Parts: sequence; structure tokens; C-alpha cells
Amino acid sequence: MERATALGFMLEDLAPLFKWLDRIGLGFIIIGDTCVYYAAGHRVFQGDVDLYIFNGSISFVENDLRKFAEESGWDIGSTELGTPSLVLRKNDEDIAVDLYEAMHDFYVPAELIESSRVIDVGGLSIRILSPEQHIVLKARSGSEDAIAELSEYLDLYESGDLSINIQEIRRLASLFEDQRTILYRLRKAGFQI
Repeated sequence: MERATALGFMLEDLAPLFKWLDRIGLGFIIIGDTCVYYAAGHRVFQGDVDLYIFNGSISFVENDLRKFAEESGWDIGSTELGTPSLVLRKNDEDIAVDLYEAMHDFYVPAELIESSRVIDVGGLSIRILSPEQHIVLKARSGSEDAIAELSEYLDLYESGDLSINIQEIRRLASLFEDQRTILYRLRKAGFQI
């Protein structure tokens, strides 16, 4: 098993936050590139972890979240969407955790949440998107970095480090009204779809 070093962190390092979110009744799922790298076998991560709240609302518990962060010695800020962003400290490592919920056109469909993987993190059952689910959401986002990130995922797939199902990506894209745009972005990144 990989060990967290000064160069990264493990999902188990987030267990106190996961337990607290569960205790206050917020249902959440790991989204973002952590999903892809976890599926590729990585257990030590760098960068941030994105959580999507699908049950409950961050805005209703934001004061409690600030209090919990302060008691834990964590910093709290906000994401580009204005939702809370935490910086947890584990040993000498800062771990950024961005919390998102449905707002504007940012959402994770219930079908994706219900069909997501469930993994064990420090004795907790945690939902995490499959690589296919994240790839479709990334293509849908249309962010400036989306095509480059999608190309990185394709490189992992083509090198044999990541197993993905192209037909599942096509099926998941069909769940969105902007399916054609999603498929266009995937093709632009090099996916043969």
C-alpha cells in the first residue's frame, strides 16, 4: 500500500471531514480528477479533492462547517462558484477540498450518483464517480482546461494505466441535452467516439 508523503495525501486523510459530513446528514460523492486517478490505481494524490453534495445543502450548514473547520485548525475559503473550499492539514501536507452542490448548470445527475462506485475510506463507505462518469462531466463543463485534462485521461487509457468503456461514455453523454457538444469536446481531446 502506498503511503502519503510530503508529495501527496491519501483519501484516508480526509476521513475526519467525511465522518463529519455524514454525521450532519450531508450525502456526498467524490468527483473531479481524483476519480480517474483512483481508478488508475493511485492511492496517493496531489492537488485538490472535489466533493459534490447531493443530499442536504451546504448553505444550510455553512456556519457549522466554518465552526468545525476552525476547531480542526483548517482554513476555509470559497470555490469559483462561491461554495466552501477547505484546506485541511495533515502532518505537513495541505489538502484542498472543494465542496460543490447543484447550482446554475453545475450538477451531477441522480443516475450518475446512484450508479457510482462505493469504496472504503477509513471504514466509511464513500461514493466516487467512475472514470467514464467524470470524463463526461469534464467534457460537459467546457472549462478552459477541459480538453487538456481529457487528453491526459486518454493518454492513461491508451497506455493501459486506466480502463474505460467508450460505449459507456457515449451512453452517459446521451443523458444530457448538450450531448453533441460533449461528444465534440471528447473527439477534440482525441477520443474515438
